[in-house]
Amino acid sequence: MFRVLKSSAFRNLWVGGMISTVGDMALLIALPYHVYNLTRSMLATGGTFIAQVLPRLVLGSMAGVFVDRWDRKMIACDIARAVVLLPLLIVQRPELVWLVYAVVLAESILSQFFAPAYAALLPRVVERDALVAANSLRSAGDATVRLVAPLPLVVLLDAGTYLVSALLIAAIPLRQETACPAGIAA
Repeated sequence: MFRVLKSSAFRNLWVGGMISTVGDMALLIALPYHVYNLTRSMLATGGTFIAQVLPRLVLGSMAGVFVDRWDRKMIACDIARAVVLLPLLIVQRPELVWLVYAVVLAESILSQFFAPAYAALLPRVVERDALVAANSLRSAGDATVRLVAPLPLVVLLDAGTYLVSALLIAAIPLRQETACPAGIAA
């Protein structure tokens, strides 16, 4: 594990992913709370969860197919996710809650493409014999962050984490892509 952490490319990807997950988790907690405070409606609050989960159900299984044809660094996706969150800053009245649903839906759609791109980028960042350690660190870091966020601060934090992630990923030099032997998942 320590060998893989010596790679600045892996560290950029790993730290960028963890920073982004911190923002995601903070927003996941704060946004439904904010919607409930505005509306006092459990139904309206549940709408935030529906907007977040719907893209996973519809796009989750096919997003990787598209990502295989695109730039795996997905820097534009991180920047788009940061920008798409900013309208949440104006949601201060119950009649603007529809904007929460639109933003969460858009951000969740973008995230469906980012997640498989992140996984596909890993084999181009670390050597094949370091993939198990890199995947283990990625999983451990993600799980740890999910255990560890007022709304404007959370929105700016989450948007900022996407930008930091994009900058760190932009700095990654990629190795030449090689095909994986049959039976080995990247």
